[in-house]
Amino acid sequence: MVDLGRNLGVSRSYISHSLRLLSLSKDLQRAIRDGLISPGHARALLRLRTKEAQADSTVKMISGSWSVRKSEKAVSAILAGGVSEAVSIKKSPWIEKLENDFSGVVGSPVEIDEAGGCLRIDYRMINDVLDGILTLLGHHSGA
Repeated sequence: MVDLGRNLGVSRSYISHSLRLLSLSKDLQRAIRDGLISPGHARALLRLRTKEAQADSTVKMISGSWSVRKSEKAVSAILAGGVSEAVSIKKSPWIEKLENDFSGVVGSPVEIDEAGGCLRIDYRMINDVLDGILTLLGHHSGA
């Protein structure tokens, strides 16, 4: 793996992690390829023993636009036999509406953490997201 990594210009751990992802179901591999979840989300899923648990957790990750960290916490809670805060706390309808409205304006998933006072915007194309935020703030780009 060291030689392969050197030839490809990546680390041995990158090769090792990538090979481990091949043990996931074809559906989960497709979710990674399609950008629905990241390799970081998938590494968290690898800790779950059954394909069903992996699939169920993936649905929650995607529908909730979970961060990798939130996904790792949820998987840890599942393995500990409990239900994590990430899984059990239901957001207020008002916060969900704000997330949906703001997401529609910026064109990317938005997560509001009431307890931590944090607003998180996921993006694939930074320019598109910045244009949405600038429009929201009343600033129009010159393009």
